[in-house]
Amino acid sequence: MINSVNSYLNNQYVAFKNLNENTNSNSENTKNLNLVTHKSQAVSESLGYGVDKDGYFTSYFNEVAEIASDYKIYAKGTENLADYITNSDFTFFTSLDIAKTIANAYKILSQVVGYNILNSKDSFSIYYIANFPQGYEFNRQSMQVGKIYNTSTDYLNEELHFNFKNNTNTLINNLFFC
Repeated sequence: MINSVNSYLNNQYVAFKNLNENTNSNSENTKNLNLVTHKSQAVSESLGYGVDKDGYFTSYFNEVAEIASDYKIYAKGTENLADYITNSDFTFFTSLDIAKTIANAYKILSQVVGYNILNSKDSFSIYYIANFPQGYEFNRQSMQVGKIYNTSTDYLNEELHFNFKNNTNTLINNLFFC
């Protein structure tokens, strides 16, 4: 799941924007442009959710996806991600609950990277992301991360010895680069 999201991080159509960062602008109009649009302001629909005039999901998507209310998510990028997951040459799914997928990715990423780091910037460079932990072990039912592997070596060594046939609902996964 995270890997599918990972492959889209550099795509021009994907924009996850944390709006919690302070700005130097004193203009109230500029500040209001950065707010997630209320669901009543939807002008179109994508994947069953309202989209505002700028192409971002409205606040209802954030509510359903259980993600922070100050994250703007670009609808077209999310639509492309859903299409990739369900229609690629290596399709494992015939349908997708995109809100649940984004919710799960957010839960994992916020545990592995940490809420403070995740909310500290508007966006992250590829070099900054390269310093994130490289892997994690988690319970696929609860989405609780049990172990974090800070380096590629740590992750790859653990992956070599991991029992993928275990019956504990525990899985191991890389975060971005391994």
